[in-house]
Amino acid sequence: MPEGCKLPQLVVQNDLVVRGNVETDGVLVVKGRVNGNINSDGVGVGRSGQVVGDVVGQVVVIEGSLSGNIDGQDVFIGTHGVVKGTVHYATISVEHGAQCDATGFMKKPS
Repeated sequence: MPEGCKLPQLVVQNDLVVRGNVETDGVLVVKGRVNGNINSDGVGVGRSGQVVGDVVGQVVVIEGSLSGNIDGQDVFIGTHGVVKGTVHYATISVEHGAQCDATGFMKKPS
C-alpha cells in the first residue's frame, strides 16, 4: 500500500484460505488466498497472495496473482504481479516484468 497509509489493515496470512466474499473498511492485505470477491478502501495482494474473484477498491496493489476483474481508482501492478481479467482504473502503473493478460478501461473523470 502507499507509504503513509493510515487506514486500518486486515491481513489474510500465508497459511489462510478465505472462501467467500470479503467487505471491509480500511485496507485488506492478501498474503494467503481469497476465493471470492473483495470490496475494501484499499486492497493489496502480496507476492505470495492469490485472489480468484473481483476486487473493488480506491487503491489496488497487485504483487501476487489475481484472476478476476479490478475496479479501482489507482491501480498498481508490481514486477511479480499477475493479472488475468478486466481492469477499470483512473490511474494505472504496470512495472516491467508484470504479467498482465487483461483488458483495461480508463474511467472518465466526473
